[in-house]
Amino acid sequence: MKSPLIRKTFLLIMCIAIVIGVLAIAIYNKGLYDAIILQYKNYSVDITKLVASEIDPERLSNVKNAVIDIYDRSENKVMSDQWGTPEFESYMSRFETVKEMDDYKTVLADLQKMQDEINVDCLYIAWIDKVNECYVYLIDAAHEDPCPPGCIDPVFLEDAGTAVNNLSAGMRPNITKTPEYGWLISTGMPIYDDRGEIVAMAAADISMSKARSELTHFMGQIGIVFSVMIILVCILSIFLIGKYIVMPINALSRAALDYKNNRSVFPN
Repeated sequence: MKSPLIRKTFLLIMCIAIVIGVLAIAIYNKGLYDAIILQYKNYSVDITKLVASEIDPERLSNVKNAVIDIYDRSENKVMSDQWGTPEFESYMSRFETVKEMDDYKTVLADLQKMQDEINVDCLYIAWIDKVNECYVYLIDAAHEDPCPPGCIDPVFLEDAGTAVNNLSAGMRPNITKTPEYGWLISTGMPIYDDRGEIVAMAAADISMSKARSELTHFMGQIGIVFSVMIILVCILSIFLIGKYIVMPINALSRAALDYKNNRSVFPN
């Protein structure tokens, strides 16, 4: 490494290798991430379609009518972001009678059974208030802190107006991140009654936190492998360049210097 040419060549090769390595990792990471997201989106759509087809629409209609009747008669509607406040508890107490309905208990049991068998974070059924662009929960199968009937959430979509006015197309997969639940992908599909009318939306929340964590870990391992490969490529390149390029150039330089000093370069 005493030759300035070798040092410069080494630095050039190292810079090129690092740039290529970083670009390769970034492109690979983006492609892998997009593939995982697509898989989760398709999976969430398939799940919600299955749930929507298995729920008893007649029982669900009875639950929906009871919830919406109370919802429409409530002047002071309290959103879920006020969970735990006296105002929220007072509002939710109006829906306690819904939980005692046999239809509510039956649909809830069916929803929880599907949730456990499919092994997703949460399955729930909601009615969409098109005027206020919000979800009104009818039944939530979550085993911990379920949203009670009548609970209200805004529609977390970029174009909520278009989505709520085209419910037959379903609520497209939407990815969110919250401190409580981490990364979630949520999807909704319409539940139809015997007349072909939409009763409500069957929805699923599927955690992506584990997948993202595993992807980060995997990309870290890929980064280590690429780093080792870059070092090996640089070492091999320097060896080959030194042997087949730098050494002949140095020989020519010495020959030119000898000629300049009136030394015989060629044998007699």
